[in-house]
Amino acid sequence: WPSTEATVVTAGLGIEHSQEKRRVITHFKPEVTYQYRVDDKEYRNWGEYEYELRQKAGKALDYLNEINPDLRDAIINYGANAESVTVRKNNVIHIDKPINEQLGFVGDPKKIDTKVLNNFFKQKIIPVIAPMGMDIKGQVYNVNADTAAGTIANQIKAERLLLMTDVPGVNDKNGKLISELSIKQALDLIDNRTITGGMIPKIKTCISAIESGVNGVVIIDGRKPHAVLFELFSNIGAGTLIVK
Repeated sequence: WPSTEATVVTAGLGIEHSQEKRRVITHFKPEVTYQYRVDDKEYRNWGEYEYELRQKAGKALDYLNEINPDLRDAIINYGANAESVTVRKNNVIHIDKPINEQLGFVGDPKKIDTKVLNNFFKQKIIPVIAPMGMDIKGQVYNVNADTAAGTIANQIKAERLLLMTDVPGVNDKNGKLISELSIKQALDLIDNRTITGGMIPKIKTCISAIESGVNGVVIIDGRKPHAVLFELFSNIGAGTLIVK
């Protein structure tokens, strides 16, 4: 793990990484969704995918609770101090209402409890956060992995956000990796459909983070050995850097 003051790990149905000068936020994504495709299942339109999302929402909450301790234990085995942060144990993600009633219990973060996270930082403990939230009535919601990592990065004022996926980064129309993009360039690539499908919400998360004060966001390839180390400690980088 990078030698930073503290590290935050969000663990859910997605691989996002978020790094700050003082804190690193890492989100592991076991399932990656592409345009009209979840795992090996293809969808004719986003409506079909949203229906599937609603059907899976309840199971997803149980799944996140299962993988969270595994990631915590893996970090501890590397010699760091870590603690699970789950919606039932010590929730930090507060939800206002569902994104869409038809999707069921799926919501966007309204507020992040930074006080809880700062307590972990002071104790040099890595919080392993499941991207789930709760409303004032105690209802539990599944939260999009990208959105959870981006919102946490925004509210703890991260220096760098790393979104880890299983592609090299953002490619141009010829399939060549783009090493750096500005916000305007990224939006242009969405408009001309160079960036499509599941990469669009990632890019929008990147843009939101940058506009909220994060200095740079990187989409990196989690399949590459030591990708985070390459990104943080070398001039080579490991994906696509998005800047203001």
